[in-house]
Amino acid sequence: ILETEKYAVILKPSVTVLAEPDIEGTEVFILHEGTKVKIQRSITGWSEIRLDDGKTGWLQEDLMEKI
Repeated sequence: ILETEKYAVILKPSVTVLAEPDIEGTEVFILHEGTKVKIQRSITGWSEIRLDDGKTGWLQEDLMEKI
């Protein structure tokens, strides 16, 4: 069985999660350093993340570290 679920941890003191993979995108919520997120999918330089409470959004990949 392959482990397909990918997780990451936020590295910066606070990061803004966006509605789309665009630096000019709508801000949807803020995450803080140490928060664990599930990576839903990735495109060049961006990952769509999901929280345990079901919130989703996009983050630049260099703001987090995959675990």
